[in-house]
Amino acid sequence: MKQLWLCFLLLISSFAFAQDPGWGDARIAFYAQGINTNDIGGSNTYSELVTQFSLKAPFNAADWDYGIDLRAAGYPGAEERASRLSVYNAFVGRQIGSFGVRTGQIWLNDLGSLGSIGGGVFQYKLRQSETNQIRFGGFGGLEPEILNAAYAAGVKKFGGYVAFDGDQGRNNVIGYVNIRNSGLTERSVIVFTNYLPVQKKLYVYQSAEVDLVGPGGAGSGAGMNYFFINGRYVPSRDCSVFATYHHGRSIDARSITEDELNGRPVDPAKVNGLLFESFDFRVMTKVIGNLQVFGSYGQDRNNREEQANQRITYGFFTGSIGKTGIDLHFSGNRIIPPAGSAYDYWDVSAGKTIGDKVYVSGEYASSVSLVSISNVNGITLKAGPRATLYGGSALVNLNRALGLLFTLERSSDQDYSETRFLGGITYRLSGRK
Repeated sequence: MKQLWLCFLLLISSFAFAQDPGWGDARIAFYAQGINTNDIGGSNTYSELVTQFSLKAPFNAADWDYGIDLRAAGYPGAEERASRLSVYNAFVGRQIGSFGVRTGQIWLNDLGSLGSIGGGVFQYKLRQSETNQIRFGGFGGLEPEILNAAYAAGVKKFGGYVAFDGDQGRNNVIGYVNIRNSGLTERSVIVFTNYLPVQKKLYVYQSAEVDLVGPGGAGSGAGMNYFFINGRYVPSRDCSVFATYHHGRSIDARSITEDELNGRPVDPAKVNGLLFESFDFRVMTKVIGNLQVFGSYGQDRNNREEQANQRITYGFFTGSIGKTGIDLHFSGNRIIPPAGSAYDYWDVSAGKTIGDKVYVSGEYASSVSLVSISNVNGITLKAGPRATLYGGSALVNLNRALGLLFTLERSSDQDYSETRFLGGITYRLSGRK
């Protein structure tokens, strides 16, 4: 019952905040999900209630700065799953000329996944022209537990960054993050992020993390820990070329540091971590009318001891077939492992706008695995000879601010089936002081 009250009270308070447009830009959403599963162990039913709320200061606010972004989840009838409050942003700040400060729980997007901080941030803007500026920032405080409204015990975080902003969204950032765990350096990292538009033809985004020391100071873990680059080239109005490369090491620096603090020997395999690496090259082009076709080739590697799987993707999308208003999408994927047989999975969906307020769609997918839900373990990936999914959804825009969402899905394989219903309501409010 307490999960119900948590979601309900958050929803009511959210609407109270949003009634005055002077507060700024607000979004409130409430979702209810019901899941029924059947397998050789019998039938089970689960439910979940989720409330999301975000609020940020108006764009033209001259002095005060504030933001809230949080999510509450409850699981009625499931005592083994506690209700959860996740806080991403909850801060207040002040902007005086070129100098700004924020305090509270803040996510610095410039620093990617390392940008969460519970404490204070200051920033100075040096404007060079109408479209170009340099930002200097520093921060310090505690490390939030993003999935819970709490902070990691004994963990502190500090650092700084320099950002160069330009026209067309151009952005280049170099930052430094130091994470200390009970006096021990858990991570010491240089962070890079860049977005580079080139003559409206080429768009490149890249990010990287370079560890200056090994996790918890253990081993020889210094060096490139993560690198991602994504590019889009537009040779003509009807054709686009995409390329993505992703490389990194999955290392649990927190558990390594805690092993050292507790005098336990550190497993060398933990220090080396899991290696993941993938690349993808895709071409999308318009053939005739609204018909767009695409194809891609890629490789995925999930462990340093394994060879990469090859991946081929193909498909098409067309809007309003024959002026019927029906949109159709098809995507096929073929996975070729280095050993063993290749396998395929694919999905097809169709949708149509009814009137000017309702969009309905249906989907069918076939794969070799499905995602199953349980009260205790949450999400489990379940592999089998063949799994199928049928689904339908409806999106109803009652007006510019209020929308409804309904989804019904059924997935199954030879010994398992699951039916899932999701209903949601979203309220958006944009205001100006």
